[in-house]
Amino acid sequence: MPSLILKFVAQPKMKDLAYAIALDKEGEATKLFPTAKDTAALLDVDNLQITQIRYFDKAEALKSVLADLMK
Repeated sequence: MPSLILKFVAQPKMKDLAYAIALDKEGEATKLFPTAKDTAALLDVDNLQITQIRYFDKAEALKSVLADLMK
């Protein structure tokens, strides 16, 4: 995501989310996390331990899961 869009659009919207989100702009803090090419990863965390990792290659699928988590 271009830095201007991140700074002025995405980040302000993220602050209003009802769930926690981690944003690693440089990739340094998350470089040891498992990844899958061309996907977004959703990590479930309990007591600072990763309990589940899910990968999404479609935004709608990720949005659906996040909406279900908010119920």
